[in-house]
Amino acid sequence: MKILTLTTLYPNAAAPDHGVFVENRLMALKKFSGVDIRVIAPVPWFPFTSPIFKSYGRAAAAPHFETRRGIDVLHPRFMVAPKIGMTLSAHTLEACFFKHARRLIDSGWDFDVIDAHYLYPDGVAAVRVAQRLGKPVVVTARGSDVSQLPDFQRQRAMIVNATKNADGVIAVANALKEALVKIGAPDCNIEVVRNGVDTDIFKPTEQNDIKASISPKTNWSKTRLILSVGSLIDRKGHDRTISALTHIPNAHLAIIGDGPRKEALKKLAHDTGVADRIDVLGQIPHTELPKYYSAADICILASSREGWPNVLLEAMACGTPVVATPIWGSREVVSSQAAGRLSTDQSPEEIAAAANDLLLNTPKRHETVAFAERHSWRAPAEDLTAIFNRLKKNTRPKSRRPLTLPPESKPKLLMTVDTEEAFDWSEFNSTGHYGTPVQSIDTFQSLCERAGLKPLYFASYPIITDAEWRPFLRSLKDKDAADIGLHFHSWVTPPLGESYSPYTSFQTNLPPATHREKLSTLIEECTAAFGAHPKAHRAGRYGVSNAVLRDLAEQNIRLDFSPAPGLDQSHEGGPDFLYTDTAPLNVTFATGQNVAVFPLTSSRALRGTRIIRHAGNERAYWRRALWSKMTAPIRLTCEGATLADLKALTQAEWKRGRRIFIFSFHSTSLAVGASPYAPDATAVSRMIALIDAYLDFFQNEFGGDFVDLGALERLTLGHS
Repeated sequence: MKILTLTTLYPNAAAPDHGVFVENRLMALKKFSGVDIRVIAPVPWFPFTSPIFKSYGRAAAAPHFETRRGIDVLHPRFMVAPKIGMTLSAHTLEACFFKHARRLIDSGWDFDVIDAHYLYPDGVAAVRVAQRLGKPVVVTARGSDVSQLPDFQRQRAMIVNATKNADGVIAVANALKEALVKIGAPDCNIEVVRNGVDTDIFKPTEQNDIKASISPKTNWSKTRLILSVGSLIDRKGHDRTISALTHIPNAHLAIIGDGPRKEALKKLAHDTGVADRIDVLGQIPHTELPKYYSAADICILASSREGWPNVLLEAMACGTPVVATPIWGSREVVSSQAAGRLSTDQSPEEIAAAANDLLLNTPKRHETVAFAERHSWRAPAEDLTAIFNRLKKNTRPKSRRPLTLPPESKPKLLMTVDTEEAFDWSEFNSTGHYGTPVQSIDTFQSLCERAGLKPLYFASYPIITDAEWRPFLRSLKDKDAADIGLHFHSWVTPPLGESYSPYTSFQTNLPPATHREKLSTLIEECTAAFGAHPKAHRAGRYGVSNAVLRDLAEQNIRLDFSPAPGLDQSHEGGPDFLYTDTAPLNVTFATGQNVAVFPLTSSRALRGTRIIRHAGNERAYWRRALWSKMTAPIRLTCEGATLADLKALTQAEWKRGRRIFIFSFHSTSLAVGASPYAPDATAVSRMIALIDAYLDFFQNEFGGDFVDLGALERLTLGHS
């Protein structure tokens, strides 16, 4: 399996400790699963490499390419506007990711899964790139991307949207998952896979000389060494640790890290009278840290926010117990007396109380090591491998071949009806629905029979089991006046019991086992009702994906009519068909099973006009946003359309080489009061008249033929 990791949090030769936790996870994944990994780790563009520019200078000094620990890493540049460019970064990063991922594919290294780290901007950009490339993507939440960035409204919306549209979301701590769900991320799409610790690197060593090198004048026979490791920034809480030291006797504090708070921390130490008991050691290479952990008596992490704090496990693996503030993932790491203590709150006094207790009742070092060893990388690596393998298996077709008719073919029209229960679209529950009278469809069916047209009714579970609709549709099928397919509404198809939301109303967002079970139920009921295994399927709310198509193929459903070109439902976690073409495809999976996919005849038109505008292949954010605002969806339907609209769309599609046209509408639109399109009998009559007029246009003016499901299958699969 080939995995492409996309992240700005990754070490490079100029910043070897930057995002080292991501590199550690990839190394564990490679060690325990043998996957082939490459990394695209962009750095902000900056023209100068001088150290006076700090992090931007280090970014400029990063190599454009390097091989780190056996993994090839690209460091392309992307534009960042400091202080004002938070929203812009997601778009510039998307362009950067896409450009270099596309180059990898073109060079012959095609990958199976995208693995993105940090939800914003990295995860947001990676999900967009995955959609453009048709790849499954997993995004990992790591800490401040959940605890801090959602405080900004625009970023929160983009983060939630990314979690809905990613194929998988990983949180490195249960606290992060709970916080994501609280802001609107889908619980069912998030798995907790905690970080591990590399016990080959982090292990106890004899380091008697380290204390003397830290502070040669200190009498170490009477003084305990406390370590505080982390960037010198506000949220790491070094100021709280310094203040706590005033309440911890006979102790010396060594701070490892660098950052903008360095001088402020030194001043605090002086003002609180503990400057002679503190040393700020600066940045120390990650591989050198075990020496310092092993020399320390305890390690304090007084952060205000943490995802899964690796520093705690690293210290424990070296035999050093820890004190941590009771926040986020720290509560999950320090879960044993052998691990250390949690302070009751974040105040210096309570941190000092926990430290004094730990120094007085220090566990044996081998007990602390044993606790850390239970958190090695093996189990997380196995969990990650299972997630990536599942996505590769479930979502990636072996091939997608066009289904074409000869250019000289006459246009063909298939009439389809989403035959469904009436319900309140603002809610998705299993009880708030009802069946419309079957008489509401009589006029339409009579019109079709007079025209020599055989419609395809996609029936939902409540319709299939309805006492009136079931025999009505069976009678149409028995006299060869209609075909029957499946219409999948997740919230009314057994097994029931779950609560549903806009996100889970899309069948592609159901847990895989649940989707297969519901699909089996729908197939079995349809077969029993109409005497034959169904051939065709349309997803409710058009919620189809490669995983859904695979399930259809495995259950011998060979034709799907779900994609709606020009429609974007990603804001609710649904599919984004904005750039989907109307050309039919034969999708084949590695098993040899296939599904023929027939998109709706739909597109987008310039607002206020009938000028049809089709999407291009490039999906740069600015172009997509502009195009979305300038155009509106247009579909071959009687709902909210005019005959002029339908003619314009038909002619535009014909000019593009399309020979197959799919007309669609909802059965509820012909029942007065059951749909916004049918407020009264006049509106229903108007839609029937529009269907009649369009059929006359298509057959007599446009020169087309009507086809049924069987004829369409023979025509397309015979010329694939």
